[in-house]
Amino acid sequence: LALTSQLDAWHLQDITPAAIQDVLAAVSTTARREDVYVALRTMFVAAKRWGLTTKNPVDVVDRPKHNPKKPQPFQADETTAILDAAKSSRYYGAFAIGLIIGLRPGELFGLQWRDYDPAGPTLQIQRQAAELSGRVEVKPPKTDAGVRSLLLPSKVVAALDERRAGAMKEGNAGSDWIFPNRNGDVSHRSNVSHRHWVPLLKKLGIMQRGLHQMRHTAATRMLNNGVPITLVTKILGHEKPSTTLDIYGHLMIADQRRAVEFWDRQIS
Repeated sequence: LALTSQLDAWHLQDITPAAIQDVLAAVSTTARREDVYVALRTMFVAAKRWGLTTKNPVDVVDRPKHNPKKPQPFQADETTAILDAAKSSRYYGAFAIGLIIGLRPGELFGLQWRDYDPAGPTLQIQRQAAELSGRVEVKPPKTDAGVRSLLLPSKVVAALDERRAGAMKEGNAGSDWIFPNRNGDVSHRSNVSHRHWVPLLKKLGIMQRGLHQMRHTAATRMLNNGVPITLVTKILGHEKPSTTLDIYGHLMIADQRRAVEFWDRQIS
């Protein structure tokens, strides 16, 4: 809201592309600048539909683009070491789910016990705990594809059952959250990272990577072990397989090897 305050004194019809550009220039990071661009464009599309303006000044403004960091997945031995060393951590289940089925950190900390059906066994992904400037906002996933039901492997089921037992011992049996803080409230991603994740990697001598790299690890391992890309797309909550390929295509080493072996067989 503060970022768009300079537009408040203008009538919608009078807002120019230059004014939009000024608002975008005031945003500190390219990633957030892109979010503001999308929000403003959506606002003007709605305003035109409702007859409040006849133009959309955002249409002639170049969309900000950011280059996200490339995935740095953990190797198989690193993944095993992390899970073994984290066994005594109250966030072991979160790390297991992140590394095995690739939930986003916000999705992990947004999980509630009502989302888990041990009879399935399934896990419903229907919210995220997004942290911004030290505050946690619980909201639905960004896209419809983010709302999904996942069948769970036995290792994840075991981790969730251990977490439930741990919650009983901590006195958090009444908490809605599967991975709450010690007070039973929703966890802050930054706190989990600084107090649990970073020290764990340091103890193991593993190169520091953020919590989101758990998701990249799960995706890469699934793709390199023959899980169909359409299924990986669904598990990750991407809208379409092309998104999955854009992010992980260069890491699909197994497919590249199969292609080389094919050509070696065909050309003598």
